Amino acid sequence: MSEHKIDIYLESFPLGGGRAGIEVMASGTPIVVHKNYRSRQLCSTDLAYPEAFRWQTPDELYRYLKNISSEALKTESVYSSRHYQKNHVPKILPKLLTKIELRQTTPIPDELKPYYKNDLQSFFDQFFAITNPSLIEDVLSLGIQNNQPVQTNYYDKQQYLNEINIRTKVEQQITNKLPLVSICIPTYNGEKFVAEVIASAFCQTYPNIEIILSDDNSTDKTVDIAKSLEQKSSFEFLILEHTQYGLCQNWNFCISQAKGKYIKFLFQDDLLEPTAIEEMVNLAEQDEEIGLVFSPRTIFSNTGDTKYDSNFLMHHEAKDVHKAWSTLKLIQSGQKLLLDPNILDNPINKIGEPSTVLIRKDVFEKVGLFNSEFCQLVDLEMWLRIMSQYKIGFVDQVLSHFRIHPQQQTRRNAALKDAILLDYKKLFQTIYSDQRYPQATRQQALYRYAALSEENAELQKLRKQIAEECLNISDDNIEDMYVGLLGKTYKMLVNSSIKYEILANKEQIFVNNIVTSISQGFEQPKAIQSLLAAMLYRRADQLPLQHDLSHIPRWLVQDYLQFLFSSPVHFQEPGEADNYYYFMQGWINYLHTWILQNPDSQSWDTIVNNFVSISNFIPLYFNEHNLKDIYVKRAEIIEFLLKIKGYEVDYEFADRPITRKKIRLGVLAAHFLPGSETFAYLPIYEYISRDFEVILYSLNQTGHQLEQYCQSCANSFKLLPQDLVEQVNIIRADDLDILFIATNVTAVTNQICFLSMHRLARIQVTSGGSVVTTGMRHIDYYISGTLTDPSATAQQQYQEKLVKLEGTAHCFSYGNKGESVTVKVARESLGISEETVIFISGANFFKITPELIDIWTKIISGVPNSVLVLLPFGPNWSNSYPKKAFVNHLNKVFSKYGIAADKLIVLDPQPVPNREEVKEYFKIADVYLDSFPFAGTTSLIEPLQVNLPVIARQGSSFRSAMGAAMVQVLDIPDLVADSEESYIQLAIALGKNPELRQQKSGQIKEKMQGNPSFLDSRAYSAKIGSLFQELFSKYLADTLSQNFRLGDINLIIFPDWLQPEDLLYQDLASVISSLTTHPDKSCLTLLIDTQNISDEEADMLLSSLTMNLLMEDDVDITEGPEISLLGKMSHTQWKTLLPRIHTRITLATDNQSAIAQAKAETLASSDVDSLIASKLEMMPAF
Repeated sequence: MSEHKIDIYLESFPLGGGRAGIEVMASGTPIVVHKNYRSRQLCSTDLAYPEAFRWQTPDELYRYLKNISSEALKTESVYSSRHYQKNHVPKILPKLLTKIELRQTTPIPDELKPYYKNDLQSFFDQFFAITNPSLIEDVLSLGIQNNQPVQTNYYDKQQYLNEINIRTKVEQQITNKLPLVSICIPTYNGEKFVAEVIASAFCQTYPNIEIILSDDNSTDKTVDIAKSLEQKSSFEFLILEHTQYGLCQNWNFCISQAKGKYIKFLFQDDLLEPTAIEEMVNLAEQDEEIGLVFSPRTIFSNTGDTKYDSNFLMHHEAKDVHKAWSTLKLIQSGQKLLLDPNILDNPINKIGEPSTVLIRKDVFEKVGLFNSEFCQLVDLEMWLRIMSQYKIGFVDQVLSHFRIHPQQQTRRNAALKDAILLDYKKLFQTIYSDQRYPQATRQQALYRYAALSEENAELQKLRKQIAEECLNISDDNIEDMYVGLLGKTYKMLVNSSIKYEILANKEQIFVNNIVTSISQGFEQPKAIQSLLAAMLYRRADQLPLQHDLSHIPRWLVQDYLQFLFSSPVHFQEPGEADNYYYFMQGWINYLHTWILQNPDSQSWDTIVNNFVSISNFIPLYFNEHNLKDIYVKRAEIIEFLLKIKGYEVDYEFADRPITRKKIRLGVLAAHFLPGSETFAYLPIYEYISRDFEVILYSLNQTGHQLEQYCQSCANSFKLLPQDLVEQVNIIRADDLDILFIATNVTAVTNQICFLSMHRLARIQVTSGGSVVTTGMRHIDYYISGTLTDPSATAQQQYQEKLVKLEGTAHCFSYGNKGESVTVKVARESLGISEETVIFISGANFFKITPELIDIWTKIISGVPNSVLVLLPFGPNWSNSYPKKAFVNHLNKVFSKYGIAADKLIVLDPQPVPNREEVKEYFKIADVYLDSFPFAGTTSLIEPLQVNLPVIARQGSSFRSAMGAAMVQVLDIPDLVADSEESYIQLAIALGKNPELRQQKSGQIKEKMQGNPSFLDSRAYSAKIGSLFQELFSKYLADTLSQNFRLGDINLIIFPDWLQPEDLLYQDLASVISSLTTHPDKSCLTLLIDTQNISDEEADMLLSSLTMNLLMEDDVDITEGPEISLLGKMSHTQWKTLLPRIHTRITLATDNQSAIAQAKAETLASSDVDSLIASKLEMMPAF
């Protein structure tokens, strides 16, 4: 080699000679080597050739060689290792590089063509298949055909092939020392992809492999394709055909036939990287206790729709499953992985599919084979078993590719929901029953099994077990317990509905002792342990908790706040709703005080951030207390948070453009999709006067028909971006006169709530969607009704200025397209006879308080042969309800009153019925029972539309009076009760008297045909338009009053500034000096029109005049009157200002044009002397 001058040395692959390359490197010659090259003398490429160029694909090698200098190509001095072509290749390789682009050297099998990007890559892939001497013959022949005879100083052909054979034998000896890996390919009807799968096995860089294809009686060409490739394998390739075993048993059969130390599954859908086995074996061989090695994998699809594939895979649940582990190391204990807090969270299979793993074969002898009782989770169950007994290795690079397609076994199983649910239950049951798993893992599995199976007895047993562990754990270990897997199970129990189940006497004693311990305060030993145990059994409002967060450890603060302020599932005992009010009042007072007193405290910043994001105020709705103080403090806490985060909640609007003719109205909502809020607020703008320019703002846009109809009722629609600052800026840039908040901001802290904390318009208004005061500084008005807020002291419940429409505050519109009915409801289908009296209610689950349940049971008891039918699980309030616990509780209450179980029917129709379908249920009923103290509005429309008698109770606040207000609008007052007793009596009377029911039904029908005000969107839009104009006029008046410093008596002059200066001076001096002598001069404001002069010039002239009056006539205006220059005014401003003007003072220099333009001719007028002589009376305020 040293006799031949070379420029580049090309090392062989996968195993090189090492020595020859080192000699070349010592001479300074550039070396080209494969990325995964392994020297016989040295362990890796980096050690053997630290300066080498490393290639991975033939394309990379080709590009490199193409880019070498032209001089090197001319001398044809590319030298390859003698483990390839010895001395022949240096002469022929440059010619091949050129020639291969024109001529195919060796045919490519059709099955392998997808792996070759071009002919050049085909050449190199085959060129490096060095165990096949026939390819070398082709290469040599090609050189001869291209007039490149072999030089006489090189080996002849036979000598070369002999050396190849010797080298092959040496490398085989080395290969035999490497552990054998069995690639198991279970197949069934996989003809579409099996060639690709086999090709990816052929391409493995690891040399000691056997391939076992086990076909499960395919009916397609799977086996034929495999056999056509069998002879092309450099590895042992065994094709096994058998009767159909099924998926799992086919896997197990593969294992039984494997001779390797390691099993590498490769499924008929998937592909391996060329280095997959090599990388995994390298890691597995480092520790004999490793039972399984896995790595990340990609997911891909071949639907033919590139855009669909991209979107589908981007959001696929199987993407990057390995990232769901809390921590991953190169080698770790399987037991520690089983204690990962996320172990049973989705994605539950964090290892991946069988194609992602390498398993020691003797592992199966210890843990057993795949369990055929599972379908979807058969692989995961095996991985968990292995984890319980072995260490796990992780290679942090993509080594496999998982194909997603409709025909895939896992995708077919995913469509079988019942089978999957059974699989999960079986998995969890298997784990918690197996002592080999850690205790915390078994507890987590038991919780999940019991939750899926609705086995409350198991949950109660687990709760007691974990409560005792909490009580007994030391202070040193409690944090580790809480942040680990046991803590995760604990939190699941805290948030479950199990705490609403009745306790056995023994367990009640256990809980009472815990509660007693808590009542002694946080200074007691193991106070936090007792708190944790109590949280498993009681809601926060049921515990004697101190208003003190200083003793709560950092790791518990967020969950403790969640425990305090997240919504209780439902109240069960009378008085709990009232008690909750006092509970929240105490905590809000505490938080408000400490947060505002510690503005620079980082710990309190964390608390306020958590409180704002966690708190749920819905349970506060279900009492009749005044909630203003609580909501004002809530708003101040939210505003504090926004300010410390840098948000500008305050804003000063510039003067309104005088050219704007219309009132610009914005309507802000989370969405404009079908729902109670959209229906309730559409009448605000549906038919509003064209004096308004309406802009809709939404956080969502779907193209739904109702959304499009809402847009058609407005001048424009704007989809807001996600960022709060951008949202605020967009709305403010529109310079709104009025913004109506059309989403509830009093239940939880949603994005509309954050927006509403900002000054976004000159006037900000809301109404009944937020059923209590918002407490927010920047919401100016709350629109109610004379019937909806009947109390004379109603303003005391609002931070906003309360304005009342005549009648009810509510009106509903459902767009321009009706809904179809796909369900029919009959009494018989519900097991109800024709003679039975049906009391029905669509009141939501949250509204059904213990007191209301007791009242309804009295009604059912008082009406023989009656039933109560409830539809409590509507989507307007929540998409998740504790349905079973709620029904169980109702049954227990009915049982307590001696009422048979069949007297209560709780319906949960699926899919959720639309409005027209809900009416079908009401059509079979006799009496509708409205809820209280939180009354219905939206839920009353449907029963009234089918003429069903509705019983409502009159309350003293908006939320308790709104149902009765709608019934009162119909002028049927005897359907409105004024107390609980009268509510019961009225219901019983209607239940017993079919004639009375018929009478009331007829009255309702007559009134509903007359289009009552709560359905008259046109009339409502007109009322709202008038109200908005009134509010805007008041705003303008207040603004004018402030800007012009209006007093109790306001006078105006219209001087013509184009008149001679001496005349102007005389007129102005006469007026001002005369007014300074008036006894009420401190109450006077003199307004001076300046339309035809600049403000600067007018100001300069008046300053000069007043100074001269002071100096020459000793006239002092410091005590009055107030003087204001009007400047240019819009028609709207003049219209607003003129009613506040007492008198227009006439001048010799009057500007008649300005007087006419301002429409001030109708004002009382007088010269200044007559004015002073008369008695000026103060004008009423705006």
